[in-house]
Amino acid sequence: MELQISWTEFKKVLLAKTIYPQYVEHKGNYLLIIVDGSFVLNCEIPLNSSHEDTIDFETNFKALSNPQLKSEVVTQYEKDDKVLKLARAKGIVDPDTCSAEIYLKIPGDFGSGPGRWILGGYGITNDYNPDDYVKCYVEDKDRTIAWMVALSIDPEATEPVSDATIQAMGEIPGVGAAFPAYPTLSSYTDEDQLEENQGWYFWPLANGTTTPSGEVEVNPIGGYGFAPSGFYLKIVYQRPAGITTGSIRLNVDWGKN
Repeated sequence: MELQISWTEFKKVLLAKTIYPQYVEHKGNYLLIIVDGSFVLNCEIPLNSSHEDTIDFETNFKALSNPQLKSEVVTQYEKDDKVLKLARAKGIVDPDTCSAEIYLKIPGDFGSGPGRWILGGYGITNDYNPDDYVKCYVEDKDRTIAWMVALSIDPEATEPVSDATIQAMGEIPGVGAAFPAYPTLSSYTDEDQLEENQGWYFWPLANGTTTPSGEVEVNPIGGYGFAPSGFYLKIVYQRPAGITTGSIRLNVDWGKN
């Protein structure tokens, strides 16, 4: 919010905060400005050496005004507000689908837990095929949002509303988002691509055996990725048709505020 105030009020802020203003001379006046939290304070006094406000400013404040503005940039990776937490999970390939689905719950209760700030993760398979790939999502596996909606409609509800109900709702009151693919909340897989181009391939990890392990590594873009408490990371490990065995082990490094 920007406010125009008198020199008397402007000076009170200067003295209380022990700061000095920026100023310019413009059309016979001093134009002064300071930023105080979410407020921008402006003051205008005449360029008149006999004016009381001008004498006060020139005598007591002008020499130290227009200090060089400093800007300190701290990236997410440099903040010290997180504690490293390590998590792991394992999945076994279902021979009917040639895939494994792994769910890793984000600790805490929805709406009250601290969630986790994700730095990245690794997937390692016990054998390697060049057509192995992985997809990653955030899912409301326990239907927490569907339960919340059901109970808001009927406090005595004994089951959550259907997934289709959530998908059709648009923005959900109290949550502030829409989930057209519910129970999937968000996807780290580029679903704007054709199916054949979605996900990440594995690469061979040499380990001195005849059949190498496979490895995939995923990191967020532009800092940490945030995962809300009560939901799940869902990782889908997909093998080519006809390969009905295998397993995947996951390591996730994330932080807790």
